[in-house]
Amino acid sequence: MASRRSTLTFGLYAAGVLLFLVGLLYVTVNSSSLPFFIPGHAAMSHVLHVRRGRVALIVGGTLLLIAVTLSLDASKVRRRKRHASRSLSSSSHHHSSHREDHSNRHSDGHSSHRTDRS
Repeated sequence: MASRRSTLTFGLYAAGVLLFLVGLLYVTVNSSSLPFFIPGHAAMSHVLHVRRGRVALIVGGTLLLIAVTLSLDASKVRRRKRHASRSLSSSSHHHSSHREDHSNRHSDGHSSHRTDRS
């Protein structure tokens, strides 16, 4: 599942950046100067495709926001798993060392508590 999420996150980052860049091109470059492979290219036209640019910027920004949210959520999940595994290993180590101390204390037949009777 982690590889699917990372693939999805990478795809969202790539699509978001691409759409954001295309949106910047639409807003800043005349349609005659747009690359031929971008829709809206028209030779001899000096029109800016502001509406297309805004839509591409909004959609690209939204995809980037989703990708960032997914990657932050995934890093929180990884941190929780690491913390849980560390706490489990440290608590099992603590319990086993406590058992050893307890068994060593009572193995010699003497109590560790001293009582003074006068």
